[in-house]
Formats: sequence, structure tokens, C-alpha cells
Amino acid sequence: MNDLPMTAEDEGFWNEVYEILVEKAGAHPSLLEKMSFVRSQPTPEYRFIGRLGFGGKFWVNLGRIYVNCYQEDMTDERRAIIEDANQALSSLLDLRFPRCEGCGARHRDSDDEGCSCSNGTSSR
Repeated sequence: MNDLPMTAEDEGFWNEVYEILVEKAGAHPSLLEKMSFVRSQPTPEYRFIGRLGFGGKFWVNLGRIYVNCYQEDMTDERRAIIEDANQALSSLLDLRFPRCEGCGARHRDSDDEGCSCSNGTSSR
């Protein structure tokens, strides 16, 4: 379930997400891999592998963006990588698409005039 306001047109956002995957989780830094990721978004699940092994995946689900790996491949090192990457992804999401103070959802508001749901004002 993707209840986030991002679309395929948010290429800049998806590029920033991929940079976090490269920096924090070891996704392949090639331009081809980055383009493949950016062009496939938003998708609920994307396998990037990296330092999280074959099960290293990026998720867009339930209002979050995050990484994880197969439970059977989990190690203390991978747990730390996941925590670090997810903190960076969460910070990016909050910066680019802050939650509405009125309804708590993330809206596609490009200005400071308030929430498009009319239940309150954006936290921007």
C-alpha cells in the first residue's frame, strides 16, 4: 500500500533516496542502477541487494520508506546498517513531505498556504 504523495514525477526525491541506499546500505552506485531505481518508483518493493545481501530491499509501505533484509540473513552488522539507512530515509521523507498538523497525512503541498485536506495546516 502506497499512501504517500510521491509519484514518478518526483525524480529528484527518488534520486536522493537512491543516494541514501548507496551511501548507507551499499546499493550499486552505477548510473544504470540508479536510473533503473528512479524509473521504477514508486513501487512497493525494490531489490537493491547491497550490504544487506540478496534479500536487501527498499520498501514503500504504510506511509513509510525503508529498507530491510531477509530475517534469516540478519546479523548485528546488517541490523545497524538498516537502522542507519532507515533513519536517513525517514529524515528525507520528513524534510520533503512533512506531515500535516491537521490530519497527520503527507500531502503534496508545494507551498506554505496550508493543508489540501482542509483539516489543518501543513507543518512546513
